[in-house]
Amino acid sequence: MCYIWNIARITYVSGDKVTYLVLVLCYQQVE
Repeated sequence: MCYIWNIARITYVSGDKVTYLVLVLCYQQVE
């Protein structure tokens, strides 16, 4: 699942907080 965090880091740095939060929520549901 590391690729999710790579995408999340990129979206977070680029200022896309909404996408970042969605990715985090999806990750938590998978776990």
